[in-house]
Amino acid sequence: LAVRGRPDDYRATLDGRLQSNAAAPLRARAAVAGDLRALRVERLSLASSELDAELAGRLGWADGLSVSAGIELARLEPGRWLSFWPSGEALSGKATVELDGSRLAIEQVELIQRDAALRGGGTVDLDAGVVELALDWQSMQWPLAPAEPRLTSRTATLELAGKPSDSRCRR
Repeated sequence: LAVRGRPDDYRATLDGRLQSNAAAPLRARAAVAGDLRALRVERLSLASSELDAELAGRLGWADGLSVSAGIELARLEPGRWLSFWPSGEALSGKATVELDGSRLAIEQVELIQRDAALRGGGTVDLDAGVVELALDWQSMQWPLAPAEPRLTSRTATLELAGKPSDSRCRR
């Protein structure tokens, strides 16, 4: 860890390894900058035998809590945590989200495993009491590829809209 600057204008870099019983040893590299109002994650790289991901974002606290983040998931092998996940199969994807007070905006979420894709986005605003979410998928199957499917869904869209106390779901 290397830090330079003052509390109102600082930069830091990190290059380290994290070890846990819950995951493979992980190498983390980060470059951050900030001031008295916010912390900017210019780059956070995570790499292990189960994961390769890049993240960038911002955490603000001057006018209430706000978070924005983008993640590029090059590879995740979740078999350690999900017993049904096929051995050696990876998941990839990306996501962009923003949280500003009680409003969560999911600009995009995309997860891909082989030919299967899950994409979505939307908004949840607790102060306004509004929920608007959409989820699309294609080439989904159970069990997951490469196993022979017992259940398949070529394409579908699921939409949830309304208020938490009065919402509608459309497929």
